[in-house]
Amino acid sequence: MMRHNNLQQHARRILANSSRTRFFHTLESRIESAVSQKADISTVLEQWRQKQGNHLNPSLVRVTVEKLRESQRFRHALEVSDWMVEQKICHLVPEDFAARFHLIENVLGLEEAEKFFESVPENLRG
Repeated sequence: MMRHNNLQQHARRILANSSRTRFFHTLESRIESAVSQKADISTVLEQWRQKQGNHLNPSLVRVTVEKLRESQRFRHALEVSDWMVEQKICHLVPEDFAARFHLIENVLGLEEAEKFFESVPENLRG
């Protein structure tokens, strides 16, 4: 029993003193860090992609875009969305186009959003 308690205390000390962010660094936290340092988000995305062995989960990128949208970081969300499209991370679905329309409208204005809408294939306009 005493040894078990010592091990627990030792484990807590290690966790408290270690740089947990180094081990549990999420894509979202890396993007947040890049944003605060005014770094290029696409560089962060490329580094993450390489770390994952050139396989990036499309759901992770979509969730990142959504979280940035929810926090009204429209420009950053659009950067991530642009990168996702340029890198062909996944086949785009109507929800992706709707999110991009919203982002373009907020960042670039209604005229650019209308141009974007016209470029969306009819079958994906939802």
